[in-house]
Amino acid sequence: MLGFVAPNKTVAETTALLKPWFDELHSLNITFDPVFKNYVKVGEGLIDTFPTESVQTDAAIGSRLFPRSAWENPGSALFEKTWATWSASMASGVLISFNIRAPNVWKLDNAVLPAWRETVLHTIQGAGWEAGASAEAMKNARADLSVRQLKWKQATPGAGSYLGEGDIEEVDWQESFFGKNYPRLLKIKNKYDPDGLFWTKRAVGSEGRHIRNVRCQQDVTPQLWRF
Repeated sequence: MLGFVAPNKTVAETTALLKPWFDELHSLNITFDPVFKNYVKVGEGLIDTFPTESVQTDAAIGSRLFPRSAWENPGSALFEKTWATWSASMASGVLISFNIRAPNVWKLDNAVLPAWRETVLHTIQGAGWEAGASAEAMKNARADLSVRQLKWKQATPGAGSYLGEGDIEEVDWQESFFGKNYPRLLKIKNKYDPDGLFWTKRAVGSEGRHIRNVRCQQDVTPQLWRF
């Protein structure tokens, strides 16, 4: 069992909060030995509870924001397609999911990806390889992830992906990561950084450059993007 934090809760309160879940786990014959600790400072609790994490050099990840509409009607064609696609990925590799409940704020004029406002499930999937794997093995794992990512997109048309945990090879990434905000964001980018000094793959305005021989080079024939 991984650690988690219950802010402003005592051990007794946390135990009571988790009891229904623990009872269900026991009924399934799942054994575990939880350890509860109190911490005065949040930082101390985080350092003691969570292990040092490694830099991910042995996996590629992608994600998708699944809208509430995909899950609202069990038995519908949309529900069945979404469930089949999501569960297939669960059987194929790493799958981490977060329940999302966005507040009902639709009229804010900001750069937040609009798909977040309709999201109920944020899911990350991955494809990994063994230490010392060949370039070909990494390429094959990468290709497998791309296929599964495409299936997620086909099951959730019009949705999006979280850039911070997105696929670096995301297809139609402007729509996935930025949605209808992209044209305006691109204008801002071109205004304040007309020379493209600040660049990263799949970021706003990155269409005009590409990586070759570990160097970022300007594309002499950039493809114009249309939303």
